Amino acid sequence: MTADDANTWILQRTPSTFQKMIWTNYSFGIERDERVLKKDALDPRKWTNPLEVQLPNAPSMRIICVCGQGKETETSYQYAHGPHGCEESFVLCRGRASDLHRPY
Repeated sequence: MTADDANTWILQRTPSTFQKMIWTNYSFGIERDERVLKKDALDPRKWTNPLEVQLPNAPSMRIICVCGQGKETETSYQYAHGPHGCEESFVLCRGRASDLHRPY
C-alpha cells in the first residue's frame, strides 16, 4: 500500500467532518519552483508540509532533542560541527551510541 493509498483508505473510513478538516488544514503536495515556494509560505495549509514550503532561514537556530537521552539503541543520531568549522555549520551523525564521530 502506498502512502496515497493509505491516505485514501483512512479517509474513506472517517467521518465527513474529519475529511473536511484534513482537506481544509493540510496539504500533501510537492513543490520545486522557488516562486511558488515563496507564495506557499503565506498559505497556512502548507506550513505542515516541508515539501511545499521553505524551512525558515534561521542561521542561529539550535535544535535540541532530549527524547531518549542516554538510552542505548541500535542506531543513534547527534548533530556535530560541519566541515566548514563555523558555529552555524552542522552535520547529522549516525552510528552506535559509542561511535558517533562519523558524518551520516
